[in-house]
Amino acid sequence: MKKFLILFLIMTTLLFSQSWNNTVATSISEPNAEKMDLFTNRDGNHLIVQNSNSSNSLKYYLLNSSGSIVRSATIETSGSAEFPNISGDNDKVYIIYKLGSNLKLKKSTNAGQNWASLDNQGIGSNTCNGVDIVYDYRGVHVVYAMKDNGSDYETYYRNIGSNDIWSNREDVTDYGTEVGGFPTIAVSSNRIHVGYNNGNVEDPFENYYGDAKTRDKYNSTWQTPQSVTLGGGEESAREKVQVRTDKLYNFFYDLWCDLGNCGYELKVKSRNLGGTSWSSSTSLNSVNNPSQFMGAEQTANSELHVVYGDWEIYHKYYNGAVWSSEYELTSQQAIGVTFGFSYVSNDLYCIWKERDISNFKYAQYDATPLAPTNFTGTNYNNRPKLTWDKIEPDIEYFEIWRRFNAPGYPGGWNLLTTTTSTSFIDNEIWLGGSSVGSVLYKIKSKDIGNHFSSYTNVVFFKFSGINKIASRVVLFDFVLKNNHPNPFNPSTQIIYSLAQDADVMLKVYDMLGTEVAKLVSETQTAGIHEINFNAENLSSGVYIYRITATNNGRILFTDSKQMILLR
Repeated sequence: MKKFLILFLIMTTLLFSQSWNNTVATSISEPNAEKMDLFTNRDGNHLIVQNSNSSNSLKYYLLNSSGSIVRSATIETSGSAEFPNISGDNDKVYIIYKLGSNLKLKKSTNAGQNWASLDNQGIGSNTCNGVDIVYDYRGVHVVYAMKDNGSDYETYYRNIGSNDIWSNREDVTDYGTEVGGFPTIAVSSNRIHVGYNNGNVEDPFENYYGDAKTRDKYNSTWQTPQSVTLGGGEESAREKVQVRTDKLYNFFYDLWCDLGNCGYELKVKSRNLGGTSWSSSTSLNSVNNPSQFMGAEQTANSELHVVYGDWEIYHKYYNGAVWSSEYELTSQQAIGVTFGFSYVSNDLYCIWKERDISNFKYAQYDATPLAPTNFTGTNYNNRPKLTWDKIEPDIEYFEIWRRFNAPGYPGGWNLLTTTTSTSFIDNEIWLGGSSVGSVLYKIKSKDIGNHFSSYTNVVFFKFSGINKIASRVVLFDFVLKNNHPNPFNPSTQIIYSLAQDADVMLKVYDMLGTEVAKLVSETQTAGIHEINFNAENLSSGVYIYRITATNNGRILFTDSKQMILLR
């Protein structure tokens, strides 16, 4: 029974290793924080925090993927700064916020080390009830809601292009004919999707609810506004629009009342990107005390993730077929409006402030990284030079693999080296003179959660000689590595290295010592070798893989490790 319990705990821990990491208490202490926004790129987590303390109104922080502060800066000291938003790409970061009668724009091209103040956009001194931004290849898309000369709100749109110049103001809600506040924005390839609420109050939770509405800008033309909730017996308090592949999703808090009992429900509807017909509502959860904020993002694997508040903060995701169960990020009551949510590739990042606790909390949803992008090779002083892009902030290092296609050289893929850089020059290879054969390269990345990406494309060079390696002798150690992923279903990768040519036997056994698979039984050359083990015909459980390397009957190396198959 004790052994079973230990095994169960090990399996449970490994099962959830690719999910939300343990919550980290950061060193950010902002007891007067009111609102925040989060944007993540290869440099880390860019956080903008609005404070109620007039002496320190708007603060910027850059955190690494472990939640430690890399740098910070005071963006505004005026106490009237509000509605902070942050976005960008891998090279640029934009901060937009309202200060007095202006929308202010700041830009950094060096990961927050310096901030340039760009042209302000005058929006008048009337009351504002929301600003939202999103970035894509067309620039920064901005929506904001202001009261007109009367008592109603209007939602407006502007774009900041690659020249950092603001476009003219466009009235999303058709000035004078429609009410619209609390705007939210998403983008697709040739559309801009704006969501808003036709309620006419500054606080949507003060006895008034309205209709959730959307309006698209298709190329350069605004389309007919669409009602999301009207006619369905639903009233929306706050909305969030987000795109997933070929559909637009509208999340909203619906108020319901039955015989004097009232409550809230987080719901979502969808339609085709260019469509006009909304689906019926899907209820995600009952909400006792909804936050004024929710975040929704689509990750690279096309999963749609939503984070929302109900005193605590919760996460759900949609894979195109079903919604996941609810996951609670917080252990104590959180102040609803003060949390930020972002993503890179398939990783998620969330930061929040819990009630009566000054230091912010942080967590990362750690998924398998994507392969490095833009992997290319060039001739650099007759040496192969490899370059690639880093796209995720939690990459620990890159593995560079090499293979020869030439007589007299090792034919298999070998791990050449690891590096934290995004370029590498192979000084062992000479490209000048007559061609001897081809040398090929590929790379993959490893993140701090011990997840490996897939390989990149292969680049190759015609080479004429090798400096360091004059023969097939390559210096390696005898090593058997932990399989990855672990646990797995149904396949996993086993990597080992040989210090010299050897007769190799690699087998898999169950916990009773019964052989269940023979993976290798042959003579292999010195170097690093990879084997893919497919266990589709085996049942869940713990298995042992064991390697034995011999030469003329003499054992050179033997080792074994455990792996877990989970169905």
